[in-house]
Amino acid sequence: MATRDALYLRLKDGEILRWLGSPDKWERIGNDGRIISMAPDGNALYLLFNDGEVLRWLGSPDKWERIGNDGRIVSMAANGNALYLLLKDGEVLHWRGSPDNWQRIGNDGRIVSMAAGGNALYLLFNDGEVLRWLGSPDSWERIGNDGRIVSIAGNGNAPNLLFRDGEVLRWRGNPDNWQRIGNDGRIISMAADGNALYLLFNDGEVLRWLGSPDSWERIGNDSRIVSMAAAGNALYLLFNNGEVLRWLDSPDKWERIGNDGRIAFMAAASGLQAPDVAPFPFQPYRFVINSVDVLTQKADHDHSDSAWLTFCITAHDPTVKGDVPVHTTMVHLGGEMRTGDHLVGDFRSDFFTAKDTDVVSVSYVVVNLGSSDEEDQFAQAVKLTNKIVDDWAPIVGAAVGLIVGDPAAGIEFAGKITDGFDKVIKIAGDAFDFLGIHFGPANCNGEVLHDTIVFQPGELSQAVDKSQTRSYTGSQGNDRCGAPPEYRIDFSVQHFPHGVLQGPNNTSGLKES
Repeated sequence: MATRDALYLRLKDGEILRWLGSPDKWERIGNDGRIISMAPDGNALYLLFNDGEVLRWLGSPDKWERIGNDGRIVSMAANGNALYLLLKDGEVLHWRGSPDNWQRIGNDGRIVSMAAGGNALYLLFNDGEVLRWLGSPDSWERIGNDGRIVSIAGNGNAPNLLFRDGEVLRWRGNPDNWQRIGNDGRIISMAADGNALYLLFNDGEVLRWLGSPDSWERIGNDSRIVSMAAAGNALYLLFNNGEVLRWLDSPDKWERIGNDGRIAFMAAASGLQAPDVAPFPFQPYRFVINSVDVLTQKADHDHSDSAWLTFCITAHDPTVKGDVPVHTTMVHLGGEMRTGDHLVGDFRSDFFTAKDTDVVSVSYVVVNLGSSDEEDQFAQAVKLTNKIVDDWAPIVGAAVGLIVGDPAAGIEFAGKITDGFDKVIKIAGDAFDFLGIHFGPANCNGEVLHDTIVFQPGELSQAVDKSQTRSYTGSQGNDRCGAPPEYRIDFSVQHFPHGVLQGPNNTSGLKES
């Protein structure tokens, strides 16, 4: 098998498989449940264990050599027969070709990720600085700086940057000389190797760069895509059902080469984009309401016409000054809702990205709307959500000013955010008539509940997959609507360190600020 077609899978039980070049032809080369990441380089493969051991594959099944061990290792990057380690304290080590022989080449606690391309190594700092290694210890060149950078991917000797707003930049070989080659807010990851660059969108579209600014070719589309891995000019896709596909060099031409529901992640020859090799500083998360119990419904008879849920989510680095986007998602909880209903459905936010050092706020509001026509309900919900964003964004911006340069001010930030969202919801409620949402003089439309949850730095990752429950009693200003509404909501946070599982909910028509 050609070096550029080296593809490896790590299964959930710790098995490592190597693709032999034909559909469904795989070789088991190792097995250890402690494996947390892989870094391939042509026919070389390196493994990182959760206890800090680093192993190199010797080319035959179950033949491995231990080349290092340090419990502080955060990630690896490999390319050009070189292997690099990033440690928790910011040290960067370069392997010198024999067991336990490592050279310290840099050290900075601001480093959040590495990317290797060709014979080069690039570092991304949490303040947006990008450095290139010049080949000797502590010898680095600053080649760029932008606080909006989400991730970096090596591509030959020219790295590519993805910005939070969807811009894609390519380095042109000199410090601060970058070319904008694309821009789309739906981009969630890149895969690069050789001279090839691929993008994955949150709706499942896959694009290939054609070599000039804003020149891209759509080569595939499937919302089940979990992650991509590039090797030379080969591209591989992993689906959430365990299918593995290989691109056949023409749009929408793919070959199924494997299928196993136990696959945890994959890596290809240079595997620079794959988050198991060089994790993105910004990881994809999603806030999910797992279930809603309607203890007392806000209704004029025994049911309400419709209930809608709106999420407003922000993520901000407390050490960096800058604009904070408000990410919104609108979800239909249900129609004809009655007291006693137990609702379970697709009640989740769109994907949002956050670093472990970010302060993240999740605000949500549930409202009853008055029209029984589904299109009218959607239009009303869009109006309400856009009104909330218009009023919410300036409050978030002002609150962020409290914490810039002072992470300890996060508690005060949380209070400002919570109070601010309370005011926004009141403003939106007062504006119902103006927005055209009240359709009768005596109805039971309006807010059912709202809440804000603020995750301080480090708390979001700790909340992943931990179900929590909150109960709410809303206001009731109309006697004919019965008792005040009471809801119980079970929610959790989902994390996708190896990519996202599917596209977001339909937020067509919504603003992001």
